[in-house]
Amino acid sequence: MDNEALEGLLKVADTVEFEWSEAVDEAFEQLTAADRNLVHWLFVEGLSLSECAKRAAISLPGIKKRRQKMIAKLREVMV
Repeated sequence: MDNEALEGLLKVADTVEFEWSEAVDEAFEQLTAADRNLVHWLFVEGLSLSECAKRAAISLPGIKKRRQKMIAKLREVMV
């Protein structure tokens, strides 16, 4: 469900008017470089969570926690 929410948010950035695009850009600026990398790995490269964990050199539970925090932060900023 969280992946679906983030995928929807990313699609919004591509399809909605300029105002939304700017809002999404601002939201992504609030993320750390590590979180932006995670978004890229998951939704651009299509890597699994375990592959992302290996790239980030952290445990699978650690990458899951990072994903949850990142999605919560994006939701907070976008509201």
